Amino acid sequence: MPNQSIITILNKMIEDYGIPKKINTLIYSNNKKTDFKEVIKVITNKTGIKKVSKEDILTNNYFQKKLSLFQNIRFYSTLANISLESFVSEYSLKEQFGVLKNNNFEEIGPDIWFKYEILLYLFTNKDLLIEKNNFFNVLNGLDPDSESFIENKEIFFLSTNIKQLQQIRQLFDVFVHISDNNYEIYKNFEIFSDAITN
Repeated sequence: MPNQSIITILNKMIEDYGIPKKINTLIYSNNKKTDFKEVIKVITNKTGIKKVSKEDILTNNYFQKKLSLFQNIRFYSTLANISLESFVSEYSLKEQFGVLKNNNFEEIGPDIWFKYEILLYLFTNKDLLIEKNNFFNVLNGLDPDSESFIENKEIFFLSTNIKQLQQIRQLFDVFVHISDNNYEIYKNFEIFSDAITN
């Protein structure tokens, strides 16, 4: 079978379950070490797909903390073939970025650093693969209408935090439970919640 992206494989898994349209998917694993590579490994074991291409994933280490804010943004802007200026203009960050651009994580602090990290990821990606634990907390702190940032984007959110699921459930249409080299798909949060807590 030809090389396929993570999003293609996740969409195929959901389509095979009888859900043809693009939707937002919440993936839960009770194994704290689970990442998207592990999720894909479980899916490919069941589907027979062999190769998976690298895909941009928003992790807790998306930006390199030892590099400056400018270096991180320039790197991802170049990869996405967008101008750094268009990013800072889009979110009215020009003045703040001018002051902070040569600073690293320790000099800037987590609140502002994570804001830039998430806004750049949203700006450069149409389909979202998110493993970043505090993604929704940071997003909610950006704007009262934070859901507008993720409109018209397909989200796959991976969490190993069972408490977080209840808080963000309304954003998702499908729920996947990854467990013991297997997965189960649910369209109903209550049934999903019962399955993962038993």
